[in-house]
Parts: sequence; structure tokens; C-alpha cells
Amino acid sequence: MSERDATVSPRPAHGDSFRVRAAALLRADGERATEARLDVLDVLDDAGAHLNVAGIHRRVETRRPGTNLSTVYRTVDRLLELGLVHGLQAGVETAYGLSLADHHHVTCDGCGRTVSVTGADVAELLERLGELTGTRVRALDAHGLCAACRDSVRPRDA
Repeated sequence: MSERDATVSPRPAHGDSFRVRAAALLRADGERATEARLDVLDVLDDAGAHLNVAGIHRRVETRRPGTNLSTVYRTVDRLLELGLVHGLQAGVETAYGLSLADHHHVTCDGCGRTVSVTGADVAELLERLGELTGTRVRALDAHGLCAACRDSVRPRDA
């Protein structure tokens, strides 16, 4: 994702109440609500977007100078294991977002922009896919070309 560390997500940030809720979720799972874990969750909540680890680290470091990149990597790995964050493959890197609400993703293969989608239409689509495949579909990660990338593609000269 190079210099682009965020992808679009329409979900608004939760504010200070989110930190309290995140701490409660960690403790309910028997986990410690460490500053590193809460900082990473706060950054992802405030961003309202998926970020790569470098992007998370940059933002955490503005809040808590001196935070090591390795701490952010370990924290993200543990939050993945706990199911509080999820990863999306974005080229050769992974972008991370909060997993606190059901949502699905549509990613542009041209520019890497990812949009989170939710709603009844998506639920109906998942149900229909399940009927077609005999599978209980719980997540959808679709790929294609966004309007900007489609507009920039020139037809081949004959």
C-alpha cells in the first residue's frame, strides 16, 4: 500500500466510550487491557479505516512517543487472535480494521481502495450465495475496479 496506509470506511468513530468498551471486551475474555492494545484499537476506531501496521504505528506514536514498531506488530497479532481486529490482503501488505460489527469489503484491484459495506442488501446477497453454494456464508470480500480506475483504463489500440 506504499504511502497509502488507509482505505475508506464509512463507519464513524466511537469516541472515548469505545476505549472503555474495548477494555471491557478484553477483560471479559480474560485478557489484560494493556495500553498498547487499547492504543491500537483506538487508532483503528479513530481512523474509521483499515490501516497497515506502519500506519497504525505512526498514529500510535503520535499518542505515545517511543512506541516500538515490534510492539505494534505483536499487539495486532494478539488482537487478530482474539478476533477484535481482522486483516485484509491489500497487495503485498495487510490492512487491519475493527471486527466489532458485521461488515464486508469491496476492494479495488487497481488502487487498493477498500470500502466496508453493511446492510440488508448485503445480508440478502450472502443468503442467496449460501443457497447457490450450499454454504453458510458469513463474510464477503469482493474485488473489482472502482470508477476512477475503470475510467483510467484505456482500451487497446487496434
